[in-house]
Amino acid sequence: MRPFAVAGIQMNVVEGGDNLAVMEHDLEHLVKRFPWIQMVLLSELALSGRNPRHAQPLPGTLEPRFSALARRHGIWRIPGTVYETCGDKVFNTASVF
Repeated sequence: MRPFAVAGIQMNVVEGGDNLAVMEHDLEHLVKRFPWIQMVLLSELALSGRNPRHAQPLPGTLEPRFSALARRHGIWRIPGTVYETCGDKVFNTASVF
């Protein structure tokens, strides 16, 4: 069996704040400090907080940024969950990049 290194980032989520910038900063710091990491996970609703009014359709504007970060560092990335709108329903969705 081959080892697979997974790391988690626990961060302070600011409701409606610029959590994406914090996520990106924390990821940059993590991969510099632990270059062998292969997958990084963030907590549930880390991007926008617990309020479903921040829901958005997926795919949307966030996927290219998440994908670019994962590609640049050569890692799998699960940026926590986001509230996703689909018609008149809201789902708590976890994407993998």
